[in-house]
Amino acid sequence: MDIAASEEGPALVVCDRGAMDGKAYCSDETWEAILTQMGVDVVQLRDRQYDAVYHLVTAAVGAEEFYGSDTNAARRETVEEARALDSKTLNTYLGHPHLRIIDNSCDFATKVERVINSISEGMGVAIPTQGSYRRYLVKPPVPKTLPVHTEVVDIEIAILRNSKPDRELRIIRRGQKNRYTYFYQQLRFVSERPVLTEKRLTQEEYQDMKEQVDPDFELISKHSMSFTYQNQYFELGTFITPVEYRGKALLYIETGDHCHDPQLPPFIPLDREVTDDPDYNNMAIAQNDYSALDGGRTQTRLSITVSDLGMSMRSMGNISSMLHGLSSPKHRDKEMRKPFPEMIPGIPALNPN
Repeated sequence: MDIAASEEGPALVVCDRGAMDGKAYCSDETWEAILTQMGVDVVQLRDRQYDAVYHLVTAAVGAEEFYGSDTNAARRETVEEARALDSKTLNTYLGHPHLRIIDNSCDFATKVERVINSISEGMGVAIPTQGSYRRYLVKPPVPKTLPVHTEVVDIEIAILRNSKPDRELRIIRRGQKNRYTYFYQQLRFVSERPVLTEKRLTQEEYQDMKEQVDPDFELISKHSMSFTYQNQYFELGTFITPVEYRGKALLYIETGDHCHDPQLPPFIPLDREVTDDPDYNNMAIAQNDYSALDGGRTQTRLSITVSDLGMSMRSMGNISSMLHGLSSPKHRDKEMRKPFPEMIPGIPALNPN
């Protein structure tokens, strides 16, 4: 980390294991005792430690013929044990804003390519194929619990004042148990394709940018249940505000460059897919026109999720900023206080919920 921090140019730190991995190998009580002894919390270890988390599903799930000591002498678990540990490890990262699952639905060469593309996309590097994102309107009543392991995250989205009609600016707070991470996001269109970029904020920067909140838009707040189904990462977002949307929900999935269409969880009643429906974007929901989730507004919402596990990726300091040519911290602070933030955030937002 010190070496990366000392580099003058962009730096990327890739970890083969993440700080949360240990949770898969001990009881909940032991894990809580470890956190208490270290003086840290889950949001600190899971969300703030890594800009993105990539879970490479074990070969024991979907590629069993390649699992064993013949291909990796360090393997000691049986296929069944490897599957159980893989699931437990993945569950420790549920709730991370940028979690992507790289499964074994394609051949190994394609799996490697998907990893490289995912990391490249996460760092803002242009790649030949882009991930696809889907969202679905949930039928009432929205499930309050699910028959799978879930992690509940509280999310708040505020729309910022903006002088450019072709883009949307917003700040996001997400976290658990009063511990939060903060983001600034910018949605714009390049060749008619939506491009969403993101910059992580400190709490102080977030408070400063709250002064730029557009009074014509209401605060969006929701409970988001993160879970996996068939090696896919979903988020079920149930709205709290605006009050007209309270209790309504959308299901989000980032399908990446999978070789197949998403397999939707049968335990969530879905009304219809609204991926291309412009009535379901943040601005349509936050605007003082409350017909979107009941069937009528106009605009577009983007939902993305990233997954990875066997590797956890952390970009040092202002790597994202450097990759996109952002200026010095001093200049950045100056930009933060402009009435209309003009800076392009660093990494593409992979889960703009």
